[in-house]
Amino acid sequence: MYTSCVGSFPVEFCRESVEKIAKDMYSIGLTHPSYPQLRDFTAMFLDPLSSQEFIYKNGLDYVFLADRVGELEKADISVPFEALWFAEYVGRHRLNFAGLRAPVTGVFTLASRVYRTKKPHSIRESLMNDLMFLEGLASAISNLIRKLEDLGYNLIVVDEPILSVVYGGGISLLKHRSEDVLRIFGKFETRKSVIGIHVCGRISPALSKLLLESNFTLLDHEFKDTPENFKNLNPKEIKESDKLLSVGCVSSKKVEVEEIEEVLSILSKAVNLYGDKVYMAKPDCGFRGLRGILPEDEAYKVSIMKLKTIVESVKRLN
Repeated sequence: MYTSCVGSFPVEFCRESVEKIAKDMYSIGLTHPSYPQLRDFTAMFLDPLSSQEFIYKNGLDYVFLADRVGELEKADISVPFEALWFAEYVGRHRLNFAGLRAPVTGVFTLASRVYRTKKPHSIRESLMNDLMFLEGLASAISNLIRKLEDLGYNLIVVDEPILSVVYGGGISLLKHRSEDVLRIFGKFETRKSVIGIHVCGRISPALSKLLLESNFTLLDHEFKDTPENFKNLNPKEIKESDKLLSVGCVSSKKVEVEEIEEVLSILSKAVNLYGDKVYMAKPDCGFRGLRGILPEDEAYKVSIMKLKTIVESVKRLN
């Protein structure tokens, strides 16, 4: 079983932070570290579109310039600075990780922040329900994925937290047919890398069914703060699929550092249910939210201690 993290950390956005995180993740023995996301995980991918005048900022959201929808697939979404700095540091210091994880925010989550007008709106009015926009954006993200592979990232994980919201109830907030959603997922292709999808929160039966039909190899979910996912992800269906599981086993919301025995209990339960489909252990989600609870230094220390607990737990389990 491998170990990883979802991406975000509760520290200042600068090169020194990225290099410190890389050094610390190597020191504790994480096998597949993520480049650390130190900014808003939607803005870091949407702002390059704003600079190219495909969209423009409207407070915390964005407004799309509809007359450019046909050009969107050619948009150049630049590699995040954090990903560049992290890859350079790993290469320069010859840090021998088993793999490098690159989080890329997915098109449905990005589109949930983009609207057609400045007027007050709900998520139902976002461009999540505009297929042409989604397909163009997916092509642009696919081009970014190839750039990340060229930098040495060989585990690409598409972050789609919005999916647990839109598929959370009996009626989906998405108007698309399942085959349309799967076609958009299919635009994310890698050359040699493992490609996965991270969806935090509760995974509904409808969402689980959709993800099992997708092209993603790795399904990355939370099980520590959402233990009902053990019921929602059917062991028989998982075992009969071609999917691998990445199991969230420490909280990304609570500051208390879990005991090894608690983490072992979650991972052992996952192995008992899903067998050798359990591929990776990691936190439920990113740690950026801890910055609002603790001072930065303490929040970062907690983040690293939680990761170290995962590494030690997996060593015992292995």
